[in-house]
Amino acid sequence: MTASGSSNDPWAEAVAGGLRRIRASLGPQQRAAFDDLTTRLDLDDSGGAAYFLDPRAFPVVQLPTWCVDRASSGTEALPDGARAQLQEASLAGYLHVRVQDDLLDEGRGDPAGAMLLAEALLVRHLALVHRIAGSSQAFSALAESRWSRYGEAMLLEVEVNRGRAALDEEAARQLLDRSRPLVLPGAAALAAAGADEALTVLDAYVVALADGHQRFHDLCDAEADLVAGRRTRVTERYGGGGDPAVLRQRLVLGGGYDAVVGEARTSLERAAGLARDIGLQEAAADAERRIAMMAETQRALFEGLFHAMLEK
Repeated sequence: MTASGSSNDPWAEAVAGGLRRIRASLGPQQRAAFDDLTTRLDLDDSGGAAYFLDPRAFPVVQLPTWCVDRASSGTEALPDGARAQLQEASLAGYLHVRVQDDLLDEGRGDPAGAMLLAEALLVRHLALVHRIAGSSQAFSALAESRWSRYGEAMLLEVEVNRGRAALDEEAARQLLDRSRPLVLPGAAALAAAGADEALTVLDAYVVALADGHQRFHDLCDAEADLVAGRRTRVTERYGGGGDPAVLRQRLVLGGGYDAVVGEARTSLERAAGLARDIGLQEAAADAERRIAMMAETQRALFEGLFHAMLEK
């Protein structure tokens, strides 16, 4: 499979099918709220594929698929329909987070409608992953822990955004817990195959991937975040009191860009190694692709800078 968004692409079909099944699982009023969400995010028709399959995005539908493929090579048979159910579970979990994040960060959506839609999406996600994982106690403990830590991280983000908590490295690491439930659909497949020992490694892979992803994402959006007053590790370290000119100088000429890219590369290299440790070669290749994408972005930035200097 490739990660393009064409209409005959299996990844695009996985996204579209998962979104349809999520919608069908909702009641009439929640379905209307879901339609508002998908319209706002432009997830209708091919928009869903473009959103979830962007090369910079998390592997929301890909990771559970890679884990199903890995688990299917074992001795324990997976439940029928595991691939589609876990793809749907991953989409539902992601959208649950997105609804809450948009409400807490930007006040988007009706509070009552957003709260109840997020709850319905979480229930759907949990029902699907536990249906596949079965009686695995290791998986149940992981699911409870990851969603509990997600809640703590979201509350910390609120405090950071309101200026009531520092955004130091310790806080930044805790904020990564917002992404840790991404592990659960893939972990359900491994648990169903009797590979409970791989869950810890898969969890560490997700944390390393999230760290590399977030560092590079914050770097690319640094100036927009600074202007909008959003606090990230990059704006905190290089923001210069809110002056975009100082931020650019510190990032491009002061070595900040290279430093952040180096940190992101270290995390992504760790993610690739962890994925290989549990036989997820596609996940390792995805992490390496992200490293190459960062290097190309970095090269293009400095090439453009030097061209601009030569034209002066």
